[in-house]
Amino acid sequence: MAKLTKNSYKRKVILFGVLLFMSIALISTGFAAWIMSTNANYEDDGNVSVGTVTDGSIKLTDVALSTESIKFEPLEEDTTGRVRNDGTNFESLQIVVTGKVSPKDILGELTIELQMEEKVKTALQAAADKNYIILPECANSAVDLKTLGGACTENEEGGYDFTYTIEFKWGSFFQNLNPGEYYDENETGTKVSDEEVKKILKELRATIYGYDVDASDEIINAAVGPTFKVVINARAN
Repeated sequence: MAKLTKNSYKRKVILFGVLLFMSIALISTGFAAWIMSTNANYEDDGNVSVGTVTDGSIKLTDVALSTESIKFEPLEEDTTGRVRNDGTNFESLQIVVTGKVSPKDILGELTIELQMEEKVKTALQAAADKNYIILPECANSAVDLKTLGGACTENEEGGYDFTYTIEFKWGSFFQNLNPGEYYDENETGTKVSDEEVKKILKELRATIYGYDVDASDEIINAAVGPTFKVVINARAN
């Protein structure tokens, strides 16, 4: 969650009063804590799930994720300025997926894909269309790791070790910077008024969450962030 300081807005407190997650957090700017959470078969405290699909003759083992959540938040080191972190939630836009697949001699295809419900895909695509964010390549279609240079390396077990980074990025609307950086440090961003910053950050969250920016408090309070699942598919020749 981010907040606007009173440096340039001393006479008015920017407060939306929007409740998030368990009704415990107040949004003070509209650039709020939204985590891409999932109802996964992956029983952990995290928010990202991973699934594997094989055809029986191929083994996928040691599949792991570098992080279990994606967060569109201020940077951890961003503790000053108009838009900054709340000391709890920080930007996390990358997931490194690693694992092993064998045997390599009969492996025909090894793909990775970021799957999500249609309504989630629509919301994220809307955010991308507005140039707020850039979606990972594997969010649009499966990526073949076997043909992707550097993704697979042979191991001593007769198979491959694979590594792939799923990465969301900030879009050109923010000049590819975290909004906290853009509005506090960028020459163009610093000229944007506090009122406009508040408006844009509120719209940013609404777009990602998939609700109308003018929705009622009841709808906003009930909003749940988008969910997704990393699916790895291995097939024999």
